[in-house]
Amino acid sequence: MCSLDVNRKNQTRAILKSIHDKSEQLIVLAHDPYFIRDMRDELNAKDTPALQAIQLRHAANGYSDLDKFDVDKECESPFYRHHRVLTEFCAGAPHDSRSTAKAIRPFLEGYLHRRFPGLLPRDSMFGQVLTHIRNATTPSPLIYAQTLVDELQDINNYAGQFHHDTNPDCDSVQITSSELLTYGERALKVVYSGMVEPT
Repeated sequence: MCSLDVNRKNQTRAILKSIHDKSEQLIVLAHDPYFIRDMRDELNAKDTPALQAIQLRHAANGYSDLDKFDVDKECESPFYRHHRVLTEFCAGAPHDSRSTAKAIRPFLEGYLHRRFPGLLPRDSMFGQVLTHIRNATTPSPLIYAQTLVDELQDINNYAGQFHHDTNPDCDSVQITSSELLTYGERALKVVYSGMVEPT
């Protein structure tokens, strides 16, 4: 299936589920990972893994091969992808250090936009967002984030050096794993706690 609007996707899933319930095996070919995810969730509702997702991948000498397809990873939003990269890195999983360093700032931006929907300008750089929060006055809900500004600014001073918009030489910045771990953990703590503990 491909190129279906939302209504037809829902109808197609319902028909495929009906066929699945009466079949020994059902094979679905699709280009839309969100359709695959929703189909999997619908078929797996009975606590029995019913759908195995596989994909075609490029192989040597111009051939193709079948490989496992991580539907959840393919469908995750940038915010959840950055969260996953940081949590996995901080937990000790192997990750590219530069990609992890680049994930810190958009992760925090995503958090602030989710905590204060519609109150922060989307086209502003992170430093400008922090200034916007710092200058907020009652009755703006942004005042509840003012206690975070100094910590977020300090994290941004580190994370900003890995982005072209604030540092043209970002690709040559040396990364120290222990320092990256510290700032990654600080970013996660801000998001999880929503506050900065007094020192």
